[in-house]
Amino acid sequence: MFYLSFENALCKDYVTEKFYRYYKYDTIQIVRARINYSEIAPQGTFVDTADFKSVEQLGNYLKSLAQDEVKYTDYLKRKDAYASIFEEYQFPLTRTSYFTHSHYFKQPLCDLCQIDLSTTHAQPKYPDVYQWFQRDMCHTPEDIQ
Repeated sequence: MFYLSFENALCKDYVTEKFYRYYKYDTIQIVRARINYSEIAPQGTFVDTADFKSVEQLGNYLKSLAQDEVKYTDYLKRKDAYASIFEEYQFPLTRTSYFTHSHYFKQPLCDLCQIDLSTTHAQPKYPDVYQWFQRDMCHTPEDIQ
């Protein structure tokens, strides 16, 4: 019925892989960090804790949503108009076995390194990509206590 797609920290431009993994199922996801989710998913396809001042308000809303078949199925119908792509990448453990796991920033960064290594004219814009990537990116959730 509902799935909590929470992270222990909220990061700019980051959406938990759980959101993509479970979007295709007939569940309504409860998320944190509206700014990220509202940019990648249509309103009315998820519930955001930022819309509620307390856990009690959120609980009451979810309870009423669970009891209102029309309203609940409206969420699912809106979700059905979209598809979620959840990618998993294979990383070799040994020559014969692979570990499959979702890596939403490691694989693209590996691809970026391959591009950089294959071009000789590129000038680096960020001398320390890790520092750039981590700078003011994450904060502790404070939307609901």
